Amino acid sequence: MPSFNESWILLGVGLSVIAIRLSMRIATMGIRRLAADDFLMLVAALLFIAETMLAYSVNAWWLGLANNGLDDETRARYAKDHLMTRLIIGGSKTQIAGQNSYTAMLWTLKTAVCSFYYRLTHDLAGYKYRIRVAFGFIFVSWFTVHMTLLAGCFPFYKYWQFYPDPGNFCQAAVSRVFILTCFILDLLTDAYLLSIPLPMLWRTDLPRPKKIGLSVVFSGAIFVMVAALLRCYFILTSI
Repeated sequence: MPSFNESWILLGVGLSVIAIRLSMRIATMGIRRLAADDFLMLVAALLFIAETMLAYSVNAWWLGLANNGLDDETRARYAKDHLMTRLIIGGSKTQIAGQNSYTAMLWTLKTAVCSFYYRLTHDLAGYKYRIRVAFGFIFVSWFTVHMTLLAGCFPFYKYWQFYPDPGNFCQAAVSRVFILTCFILDLLTDAYLLSIPLPMLWRTDLPRPKKIGLSVVFSGAIFVMVAALLRCYFILTSI
């Protein structure tokens, strides 16, 4: 099953990058001088593992079933089948946990980036306020996304109801209100984080080639923003 292999390969790549980053920080700074962003990356790694395992279990344990992507006839037929009911309920609950772990991982990474910027600009005047705003923006946006998932479907048990159809808002895997809220706030926070280092970089006395090279590195956030756009598009058009 290629999708399973892809998930584990991407997890391995991500954990390897985090491990290399941490080992280099320890080698150059020592364990006692690790900063907040280093520990946040470890938290992100644990959430990445949890998110991947939950995504895997939807297919491995619940056969890819949840309360979305079913027509009314199929819902009525499955409601009479104890096994199918158990699989759909289990898959739907796992989808809720998966969405929570995904957003928690994503916003933990944003917080790690923001903490890195704070460390990078610690002795520079004029950047502390912008970074504090970024911390506040990250927290408020995560809380909004989290509450959109938790309060977007009422009563909450409808998240694993499949017959009768509870409606799109109560289908955690494809809820339009959750997906769009997550996408918009993800995009806005990434754009704000991107706006912090670039002006600072171009005000330095570094040679222009180095400025361009570092700008390309910091602009990796653009790739993340494109990936978020594609994720949103494919989820909403391939329910």
